Amino acid sequence: MNQNVLLSLCMIVKDEEEMLPRCLNSVAGVVDEIIVIDTGSTDNTVEIAKSMGARVYPYRWDHDFSRARNVSLERARGEWILFLDADEEIHPEDRGLLRPLLAASAASGYLLTIENKMPQSVERDYVLRLFHNHPDHYFVGSFHEQIGSSILTANPQAQFHRTGIRILHVGYTSEIMKKKNKSARNLEMTLAELNKRPDDGFLRFCVAQAYLGQENPGSTDIQEAIKHLRIATELSDPRAMWGPRMYKLLAVALEAAGQTSEALEALVKGILLYKESAELYYLQARIFEKMGKLDRAVGSYMHSLEVDQHNRSSGLGPEIEAGELHFALGRTFEIKNNDYKAVEQYKKSIESNASRKESYVRMGALLLKEGGNVRDVQQLFEQWTSPETIDGLQFLNQIFMELNRLDAALCYVDRILAIEPARWEVLILAGSYLIALGKYSESIERLAVVPEDSIYFRRSLVMRSAAYWFLGDETMAIKLLRRHGDAALYRELALCFMQEAALRLEEGLKKNNNNKLSELLRQLREVITHG
Repeated sequence: MNQNVLLSLCMIVKDEEEMLPRCLNSVAGVVDEIIVIDTGSTDNTVEIAKSMGARVYPYRWDHDFSRARNVSLERARGEWILFLDADEEIHPEDRGLLRPLLAASAASGYLLTIENKMPQSVERDYVLRLFHNHPDHYFVGSFHEQIGSSILTANPQAQFHRTGIRILHVGYTSEIMKKKNKSARNLEMTLAELNKRPDDGFLRFCVAQAYLGQENPGSTDIQEAIKHLRIATELSDPRAMWGPRMYKLLAVALEAAGQTSEALEALVKGILLYKESAELYYLQARIFEKMGKLDRAVGSYMHSLEVDQHNRSSGLGPEIEAGELHFALGRTFEIKNNDYKAVEQYKKSIESNASRKESYVRMGALLLKEGGNVRDVQQLFEQWTSPETIDGLQFLNQIFMELNRLDAALCYVDRILAIEPARWEVLILAGSYLIALGKYSESIERLAVVPEDSIYFRRSLVMRSAAYWFLGDETMAIKLLRRHGDAALYRELALCFMQEAALRLEEGLKKNNNNKLSELLRQLREVITHG
């Protein structure tokens, strides 16, 4: 081992030309060397790795991940080893945190926070990915290989320190899982490994993950997962890093199977063992909320928030976003009809995560419920989302559109058009708002500037025709359609009237009498006749 090399990145890869560049770029200038073990790529993986400074070694794949990883350790010269997969990367904000950890450290290894991007969410967990390079430190297990057990065997007093450094992992997205058939492969390989080591709690946990990770897990998959998770809780050392997630998955699987009381029991056991797991409290609160036990839900959410904030201040890294916890509390207070506390929590949710649109919408609905001033709400939201950028204006437009305050939404759309006048799709949106607000003449005037060569021209024709019809000028509406259109345009216009009629019905005719609805339906029949 060359003592001048501080940090080595070790990887095993196969056919990763799409993912590899992003991974290696995330550690450029951070690691001193890159060791890549290629297990038989047929694409440009090897060439890409070499072009980015990696030392690449071919390896004949023998279906044993540990052996391949251990070959990479044998080639590494660094005092410390970082290992990543090609579909992972170090979070851009955390790159500068890696090397300072390694100077005069008493730790044998470091736990990083892995953020697994799932099809519908992001899941976080701690993983041992950074450790001292030593001949007695090696991977164990042909699948779901682990390094921690050999480090503890070599030194039972070994310390693994938690960090807030994040690894972004996209390998569990539905697109990649389908492309590589990962779900079926993972289950098959994990079961094969379990046959060799049936008393391994971690493998039982992995088998359960594989069952639940199927594209559409059925009741049989869920029951198999529950069976293996129950055994895993008996076989696993309570100090195991996967412990909190093991109890989380058990609770999730039990709830999915309709065994709600058993799910709560599993969470209580998990919380007793892992009082620092904010996610277990969070899941407990979610179940209480679904059961209508709102006071208990609030208590568990508050516990989760307290633990999460403690972990954050201790540099341990959050298990779940604080913004999600505040949002959940706000939702629960809203159900309890405590609007003041709900607004308070939605505000904190936005302060934790200013891009969470649902927090704005629910908070805005409460503030406007009792006749609140929409301009006051706009000014409040503009403290967190700048109206000086296109992205900010689009975000604010979406919020007030969902709040059905089209007057406020229109002001943000108009500001976008003031910056980029030729954004025809935005002009179409402005036209639709004006029609909905009853400003038909203004809608016609503004939509008339959409050029004929634009893909939005046909849509502008339909909207202008609808506006003419609402103004009572049916002749101009039909003339406009006949000049440019075909039967399809008439059908689109008919659909506009159907949507408008449905809206009037939904509003309970509060703003329009029965004659107005009858007129709309008459116009619909007329359009169909002409079309």
